[in-house]
Amino acid sequence: MPTYMIQKQIHTLIQYGLFDEGRLVPFSRNNIRFSAWDEDVTTAWRSRYWIAESEVDSASFVDAWKLFQDALTKIVSRSSFVGQAYHTDIGRPYLIKRVDSEIAYCRHSRERGPVPLHFNEDELGALDILLGDGGIPEAFYLYWNDAVNAVGYAAKLVLMFAAIEILFDRASRSTSDFYVTIEAVFGADIKRELYGTREDGGRSGLRQRLVHGDYLAVSDTKNYVEIVHQTIVRYFNQCMLREHPINEGVVGPQRHLFGNLESWQGFIRAGSEAPLELKCVLAAFSANEDNPVGYEIVPLDERPENY
Repeated sequence: MPTYMIQKQIHTLIQYGLFDEGRLVPFSRNNIRFSAWDEDVTTAWRSRYWIAESEVDSASFVDAWKLFQDALTKIVSRSSFVGQAYHTDIGRPYLIKRVDSEIAYCRHSRERGPVPLHFNEDELGALDILLGDGGIPEAFYLYWNDAVNAVGYAAKLVLMFAAIEILFDRASRSTSDFYVTIEAVFGADIKRELYGTREDGGRSGLRQRLVHGDYLAVSDTKNYVEIVHQTIVRYFNQCMLREHPINEGVVGPQRHLFGNLESWQGFIRAGSEAPLELKCVLAAFSANEDNPVGYEIVPLDERPENY
């Protein structure tokens, strides 16, 4: 069974501070080694990154990645809790190298500036309609605004579910009446995925699972934030905003100032002097994405079928 060396960057506001005799030293948990991205004690305080590294024996790099990621998620989530600060590996660069291979699979990602959306005559007209309407509770807009301003996927969904229940007045209606409305707005399939079935009391639905401690599953592959967002916008357009509809064709709605990553991923190989290690690869790509010195992108016809 092949062995894979995996490295991944962690973006954080938790300053790495494990020392031994004046040097920053790593620690290991669950077969993953953690250390400061910048190991120079005179400059490490400026860094916003850690690095996680492990060697995993597995049948393929996909299986190795899953084993590594499952273990890493457990540690990162708990580190954020005890560190009381932002700490995430989601979307961050990584490198996977089969130890007996001369190539590696790499993800290079970087922050890009946010792209704003326009506020023109239609948006102003829609605003005036909503300000003049007294039928939608104020709490709907407050929850929805919190959802737009939130960063995490699960946090957005929970806030959006709260907004939906206010919008469709779940508190003063029977459960069956509420679900009839949800199905009319979202359709039978999405209603079932979000709110479960009568037979299971809603427990299979994403709303119940998130609110009651059953986190996102591997099978939750759809972008439910975008689905819910677009459905509610369409509902408002059909019911209230026909003269000044909200743009339903926006790419990437709920845009945010933070978390705007662009990325490339694929197989790379190194020249004779360049190590296949994440820090070195990222430094080369950051200096010149089109021609990273010391590395080359493996052409499609040379990429392995099994790695």
